[in-house]
Amino acid sequence: FREQERARLYAQLHGQLAPGGLLMFDVVNATVRARIDAAAPKPADELPVYDADYSEQSFIDEMARNGFEVLSMTPVIRHFMVQAALSHKLDHRLPGLAPHLVRAVERIPSTQPLEWVALMRKK
Repeated sequence: FREQERARLYAQLHGQLAPGGLLMFDVVNATVRARIDAAAPKPADELPVYDADYSEQSFIDEMARNGFEVLSMTPVIRHFMVQAALSHKLDHRLPGLAPHLVRAVERIPSTQPLEWVALMRKK
């Protein structure tokens, strides 16, 4: 959704939640998304997708403008490029090992995950 559409959606959600009610969804990291897009440009005839992507702070700011307090942002797929390479290159060659390697890499802290699972509270 574009920003105005997201604001309408947030208003609807805000109106349906009880005071202090919780909302949770995934948030795409703009930095990692840009790297993925640069590595594999989309064909010119492909329909545009208007997924919003964020820095951690820009998401927190957007939620605050829309009446939500961000309680936590849990990183998911912490090292996407490495994990994708391991998965794609090893999955068919070493199917028993590849998932273990991907999970092991996920345990390494990162400031730039592919996305976060965000938990917000209605203000």
